[in-house]
Amino acid sequence: MRNPKWFLAIVVMAVVAVVVVKYTGQGTEDKDQDKPTPRRVSVSTSVLTGADLAAVLKSGRPTMADFGKGWCIPCKMMAPVLKQAARELAGKANVVYVDMEKYPVLAQQHRITIMPTQIFFNARGEEVNRHIGFMPLTDIKAQLRSTGMSR
Repeated sequence: MRNPKWFLAIVVMAVVAVVVVKYTGQGTEDKDQDKPTPRRVSVSTSVLTGADLAAVLKSGRPTMADFGKGWCIPCKMMAPVLKQAARELAGKANVVYVDMEKYPVLAQQHRITIMPTQIFFNARGEEVNRHIGFMPLTDIKAQLRSTGMSR
């Protein structure tokens, strides 16, 4: 190599880039992430990040909980489907997104090993089915109907 200063500069920039990427957003983690149940509680039909799943399951409506991570390509593909499902099923079913990076204990409690994973619960909050990978809106609606969602 002719100029070791350039090589050293490139190595330093690469290390800085890795550090910046790794620590971007540090300090925004939920302090309760290691607790079994997150503190944020919202019973709604909108897409909920880090929702208290236990409270949502007590709403008396069928629920689909999508477990994923923001960097996962199939999870990113699910995002617009989840938003549309939440809009179309408002008042009939809950559509919930759980960010596994913010709530790893919740993902562990539900035995999530592959993402995205969708878990379907009936109106009593009992798990009745699960699906792994991308799931189209038509299939989500069909599954929620089979769990007792009104048309």
